[in-house]
Amino acid sequence: MNLPIFNVDLKISKKIYDFYLRNCTHLDCFLENINFLTDVLFYSVLFSLYFIASKFCVVIAVVFYKLVSLLQKRFSRKRPYEFFNIEHINYSSKGHSFPSSHSAVAILIFLLYSSIPLSWLLITIPILRIISLNHWLSDVVAGILLALAVFVLLKLLIPVL
Repeated sequence: MNLPIFNVDLKISKKIYDFYLRNCTHLDCFLENINFLTDVLFYSVLFSLYFIASKFCVVIAVVFYKLVSLLQKRFSRKRPYEFFNIEHINYSSKGHSFPSSHSAVAILIFLLYSSIPLSWLLITIPILRIISLNHWLSDVVAGILLALAVFVLLKLLIPVL
């Protein structure tokens, strides 16, 4: 199945990869640092919201993360760093690219708690996931669309959110 979005995915990730090859002497280390930054940002904001907003935030995040992880296992799509044969030291979730769970959870939590200034940092997560070659553009877009769908569903089921 060769959809047009996959061509866009490849072009964007290839440009990022080529840029890294031209400008980074230790590509794996550089990408690992971006990945580490993404995780620190993601988990520190989530942890902070746990105390600032509610414990419900973490429950939603964990349940939603598990659901998205099931989709990742179902689709079993290679990540860009696998496609370009880049060896990463700490990347253990090979072949579970679609959809992006970090992006999905980050955007859902952002939508639920956008009134809290710290939550605005979450919108950087999808971009960092693409830049770190962990996800294709379509993985991130799918994660964001899932987050929007779940947000609407939660608002319909629990109007006080």
